[in-house]
Amino acid sequence: MLSVVILFILLLVAIYLPPVQQWLKGWAEDYLSEETGMEVKIERVSLSPWLDLEVDNMSAVDKGDTVVAAGELLLDIKLLPLLKGQVDLNCFELREAVISTKDFVSDTHIEG
Repeated sequence: MLSVVILFILLLVAIYLPPVQQWLKGWAEDYLSEETGMEVKIERVSLSPWLDLEVDNMSAVDKGDTVVAAGELLLDIKLLPLLKGQVDLNCFELREAVISTKDFVSDTHIEG
């Protein structure tokens, strides 16, 4: 039991190391690009001590059209679902963002 606790603590500490955050950035870009079918780019990912994920200078482009470009994306992640392999958000914030719904919502096109 103690070894599981130590392993969990080491994993938490590792997440705050820059090389691990760089790997996380690359993984997030690949995963989001594959899941959405868009070209997703992220400049930097960092994690606060309270599991708030900060994504700097991210963009998602679909067939040459920018769907979202944000200077900063903040994600407030719930801890317990992570332990089950699920991602659940309390909330998210977009700062310095440009958004276009394109044709994702039928009969509606929002840009801002």
